[in-house]
Amino acid sequence: MKKFCGLLILSLFSYVCSATVSVKLQPLLDEIWQYNLSISPIFATSQGVHDFDNKLADMSPDALKKQDSRFQDFLKKLSFIDETELNRNEQISLLIQQRNLQNNIDEYRFNAHYMPLTSESSFHSSLAFLPRSSRFKTLVDYQNYLERLEQFPTYFEQQINWMRKGIQTGFIQPKVVLQGFEDSVKGFIHDSPEDSVFYAPFHKLKTASIDSIHHQKLMEEANKIITNRVFSAYQKFFDFLITEYIPKGKTNIAAISLPNGAAYYQNQSDFYTTTQMSVDEIHTLGLGEVKRIRAEMQTVINQLKYDGNINQFIQYLRTDKKFYAQTADELIKQASYIAKKMDAKLPQLFNFLPRTPYGVEPVPENIAPKYTTGRYISPANDSQPGFYWGFVCLVMGSTRVIRASCGAGVTGAQRTATSVSAVDRSAPIAPTIEPHTRHPVSERFAPNHGMSCSATLRTPTRRAGGSCCKALLLLLLSSSSFLAHCVARPSASSCTA
Repeated sequence: MKKFCGLLILSLFSYVCSATVSVKLQPLLDEIWQYNLSISPIFATSQGVHDFDNKLADMSPDALKKQDSRFQDFLKKLSFIDETELNRNEQISLLIQQRNLQNNIDEYRFNAHYMPLTSESSFHSSLAFLPRSSRFKTLVDYQNYLERLEQFPTYFEQQINWMRKGIQTGFIQPKVVLQGFEDSVKGFIHDSPEDSVFYAPFHKLKTASIDSIHHQKLMEEANKIITNRVFSAYQKFFDFLITEYIPKGKTNIAAISLPNGAAYYQNQSDFYTTTQMSVDEIHTLGLGEVKRIRAEMQTVINQLKYDGNINQFIQYLRTDKKFYAQTADELIKQASYIAKKMDAKLPQLFNFLPRTPYGVEPVPENIAPKYTTGRYISPANDSQPGFYWGFVCLVMGSTRVIRASCGAGVTGAQRTATSVSAVDRSAPIAPTIEPHTRHPVSERFAPNHGMSCSATLRTPTRRAGGSCCKALLLLLLSSSSFLAHCVARPSASSCTA
């Protein structure tokens, strides 16, 4: 009996200790979450928190320094929590939060905010999502939105100041990445404010419950603010790129050429691969994987009795028009058809499926010049669907044949050069879509993370009929810089080499 009582007391003590640790963890996670919302106002809005709807992120030196101090303080508090006393879900929450905080601290330490742009986007294009993510139900909602637009010049000036620091220290993008980048800014400057993406909410004013007097006043305010504040901010950024930033771009595309580049590259490798492997080990592993995959591809090509080697076969796939959509409408229709076919496969692969539906649309023209081939865009609120955005500018071989509305062409080599990785993000015509993980990325780093943080695109793993399509599927896994209709039509007759 004494032994039983002793075990019971020990069990109760362990339970109380575990419960105590859990009680400490959750309030701290909540505090971190609320802090992240406060320093990332646009993200807060997208999460249905409307306490900061009239603000943009503060990118001043003092603000970033304070944020770094808070992140370090949060990380220190989390380190005192004994993860062995937590259940599995709590352990995962703890590890993910520690990882995110450490990444924010590391990026500030490596001065990642000196370079708030990637090969495909920047802070200026991220703002284009503001009309979509904001709430427009009341007069106050519209007034908050206009207050945000008023802050564009200050926000742009803060970012430009950091970019000047980048020029001074050598923490700057390569020239090849910056080629044509100014076109992505030019698309936001118009002769009329009513043509601006930022004016879009005011086209729908009639459906809002706002009286006619305020209706007219809001439209007048919007015209004035977009003309004098928004357009001027974009024009100043455009001039800065042309006269100062782009001419100073690096000739070396390697991350190691950045200040403290080797350490930064290793740090980013650790974060994005979630390993402790050195970059040389990862490179060696990659070479081995490429060799293995190419051998499998060659086996399939041999079965096709194709007259040529693997490089010639790849060139054939990249240049023959029958593998490509010839018009923007055809591309969108093919993407829609394939997405719908994949929807029917999902119940075989997953027990839980997203409730929110999604549509298929072309990438908006104002951000199209430097955008990726395809991407999932999550809904801004519960009343919206998600979208798979397809890049409607045609792809022929390794060069994008760009329509007049899409800006200058960018070669495959130009698209693959980035400050940290050299991965061609051109996606196949039929990616499947994985919803993003819900956690905030501090808005000071959001441009560096890119929109790709919101989704993962993967080549479909369904079986394709016809040996040519099997070869295509393998090719897509290792070289996804072309769009193949073969994937959409899995029959030997439709894709005979």
